[in-house]
Amino acid sequence: SGLERHTRMDINTSFTLNQKLDFVTKGLSFRAMANFQNYYWSIGPNITASRPITKYIDWKTGEETINYPSDYTNSKYGFDYVLGKYTLSTENIWSSGGSPKMSKNLMYQAQFNYNRTFGLHKVSGLILFKRIENAAGSAFPSYREEWAGRATYDFDNRYLFEFNAAYNGSEKFAKGNKFGFFPSAAVGWILSEEPFFRRSELKRFVDLFKFRYSWGKVGSDSGINRWLYMTQWSKATSTAWLGSPSASRPEYSGFHITNIGNPDAKWETAVKNDFAVEASFFKNTLSLTFDYWGRRYDIFMSASQRNIPPWFGADPVAANIGKTKERGWELEMRYNNSTKFGLKYYATAMFSHGKDEIVYMEDPEFTPAYQKKAGYQIGQQTSYLHSGVITSWDQMYTGAAVENTSGNNVGMLQLIDYNGDGVIDTNDIVPYGYPNRPQYTMNFTVGAEWKGISLSVQFYGTRNCTLVRSAGEFSSPHYYTVLDTSIMGDMWLPGSQEGGTYHHPVYKGSGASVHSGSFNMVDGTQWRIKNAELAYTLTAERLRKGIEISTPLAYDVRHLYPKETELAKQPLALLAPERRP
Repeated sequence: SGLERHTRMDINTSFTLNQKLDFVTKGLSFRAMANFQNYYWSIGPNITASRPITKYIDWKTGEETINYPSDYTNSKYGFDYVLGKYTLSTENIWSSGGSPKMSKNLMYQAQFNYNRTFGLHKVSGLILFKRIENAAGSAFPSYREEWAGRATYDFDNRYLFEFNAAYNGSEKFAKGNKFGFFPSAAVGWILSEEPFFRRSELKRFVDLFKFRYSWGKVGSDSGINRWLYMTQWSKATSTAWLGSPSASRPEYSGFHITNIGNPDAKWETAVKNDFAVEASFFKNTLSLTFDYWGRRYDIFMSASQRNIPPWFGADPVAANIGKTKERGWELEMRYNNSTKFGLKYYATAMFSHGKDEIVYMEDPEFTPAYQKKAGYQIGQQTSYLHSGVITSWDQMYTGAAVENTSGNNVGMLQLIDYNGDGVIDTNDIVPYGYPNRPQYTMNFTVGAEWKGISLSVQFYGTRNCTLVRSAGEFSSPHYYTVLDTSIMGDMWLPGSQEGGTYHHPVYKGSGASVHSGSFNMVDGTQWRIKNAELAYTLTAERLRKGIEISTPLAYDVRHLYPKETELAKQPLALLAPERRP
């Protein structure tokens, strides 16, 4: 027993400077910003003492239970037990998981902006410098530096051009690779603004028709360890025995390599392409946007992701050798309209498809194609395959045996020996279905608004997704479980459910995932109501008319929390009682 005191302090300060530089040239401005944060979490001084003797009385039975402190013994204290003295500890920085809760962050940036119009020509530009310094606990401070620039040009709102460039620096890489250059460019053509289009009959129902294309290269150092470019040594905890016939350990210390450095490690990069068409019709009543995009990634592979033969003699070297690609499209349509009596209504629909593929993942050369990562999606699901339930002893003895398990019993699933070597092992695991990320997503929203009352419903759906359901039976340490009724009703049980497709219950059985085959791989296609909302907006005009309301009617079917009521130009807030599900 005692008292434990925690103290947290967070100092966060920001400074911003804005300066127009029209006296230099019209449209030029300067902006600078600095942010400093200092945070620490301390514990103490704490008060600790021996726990007193307590008595618990069961309110149902009246049975009394005496709870003794750890330093109490009948033979030594008996009824003469005396509480120990209180002790007072000193204040220290709180540490969780070996990391002290103490950090300091400094960020400062400066930028020049330029924006000006010359008749039909609009130009803008940006030059930015940013640096971030971060220190946490006793770790060596980390640094990051960014230089960026942007230039845009617009002619008569018809031809659009944009160019961006970033020169980013990270202390995670060796000299010569610390900075990476990442350019991007985009062009656009608004066909509906062309003179010949505006004079045509199409302009009567086409409000906007635009084409755009962009290309860019981006970089990331997220998830890459620091100091990986340096070979690291460690003192050996034990050394070899030397000498014959009487061997002994040398008195001097030995050292060994714990990490082989890679000075050629650099930024992980991706090249992205995007082509899009935007259009709106009938005074913007109907609008649509179609995007087609492609991406190519150069992946940084850590030591644990690489495949190196054991005779290499050391852990693999992290390197930029992985390659993936991705393509997809997205279509968005929106319809909005209103009636003469003030009812506004709208509907939106969005469809998207994206599929990635591993191009190179350092698969061993002689690995069978179905066991390689290349050619499949990132996170591709894998599974054993099965051909049904073993319903007779003949099926059990003629089927392939499962290695190191007791899974070849009547009532279990008959697994397929995919590679035909006569035994069921990890070499019979094959790609199955899709990853747990959907290839297709669909989103539909419908809504209406009338005199401050609004209603909206959002539907969400996915396709081409494979999920894994858990159906392990009688697992340790309590050896009990709760099974879905659909699984329970589909189990093979002799004499009662001989038509079941899932194996019978297994008590303390090993290798549950092996026993299940591909039964637990299920289609992740779903349709659900993602959000439904009924709201009433209280405006200043309605307040002036004397409308009274006690609680804002704005609720989300997922959480049922009241939302803020927006009051236009009125210093007034309505507080509603908080509701919980």
